[in-house]
Amino acid sequence: LVGTADHEKLKAFIKDLEKSLGWEVDYALFSREEYATRLDLADRFLYRVLEDEKTVLFDKLNASKQSAL
Repeated sequence: LVGTADHEKLKAFIKDLEKSLGWEVDYALFSREEYATRLDLADRFLYRVLEDEKTVLFDKLNASKQSAL
């Protein structure tokens, strides 16, 4: 996740999501600045996350791009 979030609300949301999905959700929360820095530095962890298989549950960035078209 990139952006800001209330950590307690996020943890509760993830816990509920895991129950409904029936599997554990692995996630990381980065500020926009930290994400940009890690991207610029070719951070190993970030690139592994970006390159690995994933299931997108919510994509606000691309949703806003699509609604603008």
